[in-house]
Amino acid sequence: MRKKRYFSISADLLQGGKPSAIDLYVNSSTVQGRDEFVKIHHRFKELSQIEINTYVLKYHQLYVLESQRKLYLREVFGREDLKDAKKTEIMKNVAIDHLKLIFNSQNEKEGENLFENDVMSCRDSVLEMIEFIENKSLRQMQKVLGEVYTHDSYTYDHSVNVAFYSIIFLKFYRPHSSKEELLTIGLSGLLHDLGKRKISTTILNNPGQLSDEQFNQIKKHPEYGEQLMGACSCSGISSKMQRAITKVILEHHENVNGTGYPSGLKGDEISLYSKMVAITDFFDAITSYRSYHEPLSYESALVLMENSVGKKIDKKLFDNFKDCVGGVITKGNTFLELPDDFDPCQPTNVLPFKKREPKYIKKDINQNRKVKKAA
Repeated sequence: MRKKRYFSISADLLQGGKPSAIDLYVNSSTVQGRDEFVKIHHRFKELSQIEINTYVLKYHQLYVLESQRKLYLREVFGREDLKDAKKTEIMKNVAIDHLKLIFNSQNEKEGENLFENDVMSCRDSVLEMIEFIENKSLRQMQKVLGEVYTHDSYTYDHSVNVAFYSIIFLKFYRPHSSKEELLTIGLSGLLHDLGKRKISTTILNNPGQLSDEQFNQIKKHPEYGEQLMGACSCSGISSKMQRAITKVILEHHENVNGTGYPSGLKGDEISLYSKMVAITDFFDAITSYRSYHEPLSYESALVLMENSVGKKIDKKLFDNFKDCVGGVITKGNTFLELPDDFDPCQPTNVLPFKKREPKYIKKDINQNRKVKKAA
């Protein structure tokens, strides 16, 4: 008999005065590590505000069957009294829950079916994202995401942001993209760091400078991810989608000039979706409210990314991304850039800037010299 799975919700998100399509449970166990769920409210029965107030005071967490998650989300997202930031927080937490299950299942054999089920749950999360951001720009979405604070691992939070941004980027770049195409790039963004499941958390959570040996371990995550996704058999994900997602997982650290990893691909050898996710991955890493103490502004981030055009990222796609962000005009020049081995996936306390030689100043000096000589 398959064990029932539950997810937690906050009682203050329940809506009184109408029937709910979900059953509500509490965990009555007093033994750590052992769960004992007891039903306290039956679905389709009306919830009064008095009952909800009691639940808020009495129970730290309420639980819902995993099989009723879609019903719960449908109720929440249909509410007009909840702000976009709150709905986004719920959506992110759902996706993070699924990523946790994927990343934390260490037993490969036991994890096969569970892993595939969790990938399917990630698919459902991405479909919810697509519906939610249907008429939103990347700038609007970034503002909403900036209002949402989570307390989870950087890998999870970052991956959800990359999924959001990648969907919007593709919608902008190809306005008539099908739902399957949006689902493909959204899942690619959500699972791009899947291979980190096989990397030690000691390395992943190290905010300081990695040793060469540790960085070489990090560089193996695309191949690990390709193996995991390539072996997955999921109903609801076509073989074409799976191949495209697997390519992104493998290629999102390839650089357009051939200096990336794991295969040193360049230019058109890298798939379109891989190049797009590389841009959204980079963008979130330097503008995220969680990844660094002082996240960069849009303008500073785009100027900084401009210095990687033709090296890390594709020029045509980046020009489109700037327009997607909201037509931000990057004025002036920056004398800072990131080293070529900068890994957007790695959380760090301080961005590892290095000074960039201001080439245009040399040109001006030479021109001035010619003018003086002529005089």
